[in-house]
Formats: sequence, structure tokens, C-alpha cells
Amino acid sequence: MDHSFRLGYVTDVEGNYEYFQKFVARSNVLEFVHKDDDDDDGRYELRLRDERCWFVYGGDVVDKGPGDIRLCRALVALKKRHPDRVFLLVGNRDLNKLRFSAELSDADMARPIDEIAPPHWDPNAPTLRTYLESVCRKKGMLDAVGG
Repeated sequence: MDHSFRLGYVTDVEGNYEYFQKFVARSNVLEFVHKDDDDDDGRYELRLRDERCWFVYGGDVVDKGPGDIRLCRALVALKKRHPDRVFLLVGNRDLNKLRFSAELSDADMARPIDEIAPPHWDPNAPTLRTYLESVCRKKGMLDAVGG
């Protein structure tokens, strides 16, 4: 019985879809296959090359690049097609974006500013009030807002 396999891994693409396309072009695990339908994901879909291929995305799919949404859609569609052989890890930049849905909720936005704790992962981080006051001070805006 043949137990050989190929494993592809990439991380920190950060929305750079052009970079990801170049990675796929050189990959012996992934490929873009032309689609017959023309949906908003484009004319190509991401696929594993064959049944011996496995793929791990190591996190930080979104951030600086112009292709955040296209890259997310391609990776999620790949995971749906191959749920047992594709693994999508979440990176720190991805987690930061996921926080928005909780932190920008109506209930969270209604909290008094002094009740919002600083980031738990940085013991030296200022409170939100302190941070906003320092930004306003640097921009000469404190007098305008009563500070």
C-alpha cells in the first residue's frame, strides 16, 4: 500500500493575492482550475492537485494586501471541497480582525470609555482614553475637545 503524500504550506500572505498566485503556480500541491461559471470569485478556483495532496495555511490571511476577500474566499472554498485534507490556521492578524464583530457591537460601543480595559496581552499598553488623548495631543486637538 502506497502511503506517500505531498504537503503544501504557506503563511503570512496578508492579502497579497498576486503573491499567493505565484505560490500556487510553483506548488506541487495546489492549482487554479478554470471554472465554467463566472461568479464573483473569478474564473478560477483553487484545488488540490490530486488525492495525495494535503495543504496547511499557517495564518495571517488578511491585512495589508488588496486581495483579502478573494484570498479568504479561495481558501474557504478549498477547505469546503477538501475538509479532511485542508487546514486553515488563524494568525494574530486574523484574530485582530475577528475581534471587530465583538468590540464594535452596540453593547460594547455603549460602554463608558473608562470601562474599556487595555489589551490583555500587553501589560504596558495604555487605556483607550490615555491612547486617544495622546493622539489628540500630538495632533493639537485636545483644546478643541476640552482636554
